[in-house]
Formats: sequence, structure tokens, C-alpha cells
Amino acid sequence: MEENNKLIDDFTEDDKVEGNQFHDFKIQPVVIGVLYGFDEGKHGKHPLISLGNDEVIAIGDYTALKDRFGTEDIGKKVKIVFKGEEKSKTGRMYMAFDVYLKEIK
Repeated sequence: MEENNKLIDDFTEDDKVEGNQFHDFKIQPVVIGVLYGFDEGKHGKHPLISLGNDEVIAIGDYTALKDRFGTEDIGKKVKIVFKGEEKSKTGRMYMAFDVYLKEIK
């Protein structure tokens, strides 16, 4: 390719890179994996879970999951169970979860 042609705008929709695609708990309500790390979103950090098959999924920055994970938990086995939507004390609906963490033996 000639030097002048390298930066030509020849992009198509097939070349488009989408932003974070968060796990959809309404389709798959249980996630089991290893806490891989965290990614920063516009509303704070959200956990990244390794599923053990070279796949890492992003868990959304849900209010009910805030402060459930810390950097000290990276490398631990995690299970997140979506319990459904619940009403807060202020009357606002939110997604509720049970979270389990344990050391890998």
C-alpha cells in the first residue's frame, strides 16, 4: 500500500468497535467465574469476570453491586445471582443481586 493511501477514510460499519457490552442478567441470571479486575465507566468502576475460557465479561456498574468487590478480591471465585428488580426505600426500582466470593483452592 502506498504511503499516501494508509490514512484514507475507507472504514465501514463492519470496522466499527462498540463500547463495553455489559452482561445481560435478564437473559442469564447467574454468572460464575473469577474476578479478573475492574474497568472504569462513566459512573464508576465495574467488575470484569473471567469465565475461564479466555472470555472476560463486563458486569455493569449497578448500584446494588457497588462496593461488593475490592482489589483484594481479584483472583477469587465469584458467583453473582440476579434476584430481580426491587423497590428501594425511596421508591426507586433497582436490580438486586446476591454475591458470593471465595478463595480458589
